[in-house]
Amino acid sequence: MAAVTAADFTAMIDKLPQGAGFRFVSGVTTIDLDTLMIEAFVVVTEQMCHGHLEYVPLLPSVLVEEAIAQAACLLIFADPRYADMLPVFRGLREVQQGGAIFPGDYVALSAVITLDPRSNESYYAG
Repeated sequence: MAAVTAADFTAMIDKLPQGAGFRFVSGVTTIDLDTLMIEAFVVVTEQMCHGHLEYVPLLPSVLVEEAIAQAACLLIFADPRYADMLPVFRGLREVQQGGAIFPGDYVALSAVITLDPRSNESYYAG
């Protein structure tokens, strides 16, 4: 596994097609290109939770799934073979969320990209 420098992270995050206001990964701790695994994190802000529930600032689980998809994209960008490609998200498998997520929480993400058994060209993250 390789550590990711701040410069590496900035270069990768800038490649995401989502606008700056819709990028949720706060940082990457490790990337392993041999096993196609990434460990990343999100620091939850009030802005991420705004408007989901009227009286409770709660991070919608769909945004956690978006963060996992973005982390998987960063993993793809880290591989020189795919660095210039635009990943297309197809789905997640085996996603587990332990409970409610509130502003100020730190969410650890882990994604592994695996070959889709139905196709030799498609990969899934989860």
